[in-house]
Amino acid sequence: MNLQDQILTRIAKRMQEEIDEQVMSKWMNKLCVKIHDQSTVDGETWYTIGCYDDTSQWLRSQNRELWHEHVEHIWAGYHNTFDIHEKLYTMMALKWS
Repeated sequence: MNLQDQILTRIAKRMQEEIDEQVMSKWMNKLCVKIHDQSTVDGETWYTIGCYDDTSQWLRSQNRELWHEHVEHIWAGYHNTFDIHEKLYTMMALKWS
């Protein structure tokens, strides 16, 4: 990765952090969602989240290609941990806004 790409990547990351802080954080409180991690998979952003039962029920009713439930957490006694695509995260924000 050249210097220009590195700079653009840093700028994009900072912009995403600012959007999360200014906009998404207000929605997260309404969603009762906690973001545990964020990563890029095949050029697409995915979030690892924990949520309450009503949100998890809604997630399970969505397109299966946009979410993955952490089964190992269920066995450990933790429920409602998912990896969700940014499109689904945005849909959640709109639904509970």
